[in-house]
Amino acid sequence: MAERVLADEHKPTAMALSSVSEAGTLTVPFVLCKEVDDQGVTFFTNLKPVGG
Repeated sequence: MAERVLADEHKPTAMALSSVSEAGTLTVPFVLCKEVDDQGVTFFTNLKPVGG
């Protein structure tokens, strides 16, 4: 990931994080990946609800 940031590529940390509720509702917010290590992925997101 650091190589892509240094290469100045367009939004190299953007990723989609999909989830499905028990009722079957799908959500796919976009988040910013900040770190990937042995413990998992660290990401940032906007906690405001999705608007139409």
